[in-house]
Amino acid sequence: MKALIVRTGAFLAGIFLLMLSFSIFYAIRIRDKDNYFILWNSYRRYPNNIRVLFLGDSHPSFDLRNQELPEGYYNFAYPGESVYDWYFKLIRVHKDNPTLETVVIPFDCHNFSEYRSTQQNIKSILYFSRLSDTFRILPDYSRFELFKVKLGTLVPILNAKDRELLQSVIIEDIYSFLTGRKNKKQIYVDGSGNLVDPDIKRWDEYPENERVRRASERLSTQLGKGISDKKLIKVFKELADYCRTNNLNLVGVQYPLSVEYNRLSRNYGIEELNSIYRGAFHNHQLDYRELFNGNQEYFRNQDHLNIPGALVFTRHIADDLELYGKAAGASDNR
Repeated sequence: MKALIVRTGAFLAGIFLLMLSFSIFYAIRIRDKDNYFILWNSYRRYPNNIRVLFLGDSHPSFDLRNQELPEGYYNFAYPGESVYDWYFKLIRVHKDNPTLETVVIPFDCHNFSEYRSTQQNIKSILYFSRLSDTFRILPDYSRFELFKVKLGTLVPILNAKDRELLQSVIIEDIYSFLTGRKNKKQIYVDGSGNLVDPDIKRWDEYPENERVRRASERLSTQLGKGISDKKLIKVFKELADYCRTNNLNLVGVQYPLSVEYNRLSRNYGIEELNSIYRGAFHNHQLDYRELFNGNQEYFRNQDHLNIPGALVFTRHIADDLELYGKAAGASDNR
């Protein structure tokens, strides 16, 4: 009996050490070198004096440059994020920053589409959110499933995708060791905390027929399965209610788009979305879709700016938000 207890204890200790080793390796080699976690760590180091918070997906991620934002403005957007992510991040930032006054979110045509709904990744949310918030904001997920995902953020070996990621990283490390070559990161975070895509070809350098083809394919992917998802709209209205309850200004931004994307998007009935925006509380809406119609060299693809375009746009929207903030402040003081 004593030998059985010893063997059982040794077995459990081995499992524990395996999980601990994997978790430490995951944190050092994988998680802390991932763009998503790099930006979260950057947020943790930022002073708790945020006044204006940008949330969203790849549009604010690539179209805004931190070095051009005034003090107290913070861009917390990340590619692929949906209104779920925005809401969770808003709760966290508002808790950390009592100085918060204005929340800026995208009002783009794909934000409530089936495309954005099916891309939802709750694991990234659960790294930094309380379970109580996830239970409330994600009622369609069972509490047991959410708990399992939360546990997987602490012990990654329990997650099948993390085990696959570990395998690919080990293979990459072995390849680098044997050949002396390292795979260059396609998208990286620069010294100012900006996401950078090193693809430097300008949109206006493509032939017109290629621009039309790319814009058409992008729109088909984003809007082809439906432009409005009821669950995303519901969470958007909850986010808007949160802002109203907490006296936060909510500003909706339609980010700059190429001529081809703007023209072809009208075939998808996107004006229907304006009723959704009007139906929820928000103080102000900024429409920049055609801002650079005469400057197509500012785009790197059909719906994202390159770095020169992003620098110009950031200064432009910062000026507009400063004017809006002064106007809102004057209105509050009447």
